[in-house]
Amino acid sequence: MIEENYNQNQTQFSVDEPILEKPPEAVLEEVVVAKKKPLPKYMYLIIGGVVFVLVILILAIINRPKEQIIDEPEVVPTPTMTQELSPIEKKLGVAEEKLDDANPTTEKYPFPPINAELRIDEAR
Repeated sequence: MIEENYNQNQTQFSVDEPILEKPPEAVLEEVVVAKKKPLPKYMYLIIGGVVFVLVILILAIINRPKEQIIDEPEVVPTPTMTQELSPIEKKLGVAEEKLDDANPTTEKYPFPPINAELRIDEAR
């Protein structure tokens, strides 16, 4: 069975197309759209509070002060002329060292026990 409108010529197809006829309307099934429940008002407050805290934290992180590394100039001691010590100054330095070594507050060992019965002079 051969159809009447069957034509291999594609240019002829657009000419044969019905112009004033309305295409048949498709029957649409009514779809019931379930309405979502709106969020309660306290949920909006909670969401707003969380967003506010996040914004504050982000701004605090962005605006925190940078670590400031202060380069202190290197302290170079000024060279001083060392003068030769005279023999008296050398002896004085040795005496000061001995005095520091003999300091009883820095002594490691305790004093020896004292025998009060031993006397140099005769007892009166």
